[in-house]
Order: sequence, then C-alpha cells, then structure tokens
Amino acid sequence: MHRSRGDNDQAILGATANNDMLINASKSKEMIIGSLDSINLSPLSTSSGTVERVATFKLLGIHLDTNVSWSVHINSVISKASKRLYF
Repeated sequence: MHRSRGDNDQAILGATANNDMLINASKSKEMIIGSLDSINLSPLSTSSGTVERVATFKLLGIHLDTNVSWSVHINSVISKASKRLYF
C-alpha cells in the first residue's frame, strides 16, 4: 500500500502529537535517500515551520548523503587527518 506524501506527513505529525512531542523545525533536517529527479516532493511542514531538506549531514560522527556513498565521510576524515598532521 502506497501512501501519499501528505498522508505520511500527517502520520508523522500525528505520532509526535500522540506522544506529547513536537518537531522543532529549526533543529530538524530532512533527507530523501535516492534520486529526486523523478519525484517532486514538497518539504515537511510543521506548526513551527518547514523542515530543511539537505543532501548531506553528520549523524553520530558519520557523514551521510542522499546517494548512500562514503565519499563525503571519507573526504571529511582525510581533511581532518591532514590538518592534524600538518599537510
């Protein structure tokens, strides 16, 4: 069963409301895994604003991207190592 983006948004917002939680749009990020070329989705909107859509972000020290590749993370680690080794 496929649900529309609006149905998914309402399910997410409903689940947070049922558990006495709020989504803080200024501290939250949205990332769509895979290609967005064939899909036109609007960003997630909450009562506190629109959640920012990002292509990469850092979670628990690991850099994630929409293509599920390690290149962003590896480049970050190499950059950090180069700075510490004075290259």
